[in-house]
Order: sequence, then C-alpha cells, then structure tokens
Amino acid sequence: MPLSPVDLYEQLKPHLGENETKALIEYVDEKIKGEVVIKEDLVPIKEDIQLLREDIQLLKKDMLLLKADLEK
Repeated sequence: MPLSPVDLYEQLKPHLGENETKALIEYVDEKIKGEVVIKEDLVPIKEDIQLLREDIQLLKKDMLLLKADLEK
C-alpha cells in the first residue's frame, strides 16, 4: 500500500525535524508536478503527428506521380 503524505511526514519528522521534513516533501511534490505529463500537454503533439501523417500522404502521392512521369 502506498505511503500517504501524512504518513511520510510522520516517519521523517523524528529524523529530519519538522521544518526540514516539510521542506523536503514540498520540494519532492513540486519536482514531481514538473515531471508529470498531463493529457493537455499531449494535444499539441497529437496535432503535430496528424500534420506529419498528412504530409507523408502528400509525399507518397507526389512520389507516385513522379514515378508515373519517369515511366513515360
């Protein structure tokens, strides 16, 4: 079972002290928030991928036309 923030605080406080424990937990919490990717972060990437797919399809069509011209 995962350790709750309160349990973590209670376990660290005797070893680090109250202020140091609070500072450590706040630091880790902010660091994790900065590292986590949320769904909204992925929307621009999905849009870019869709544009790339469309570009690839256009390139394929151009290559087929070029091939047809070369075969003539």
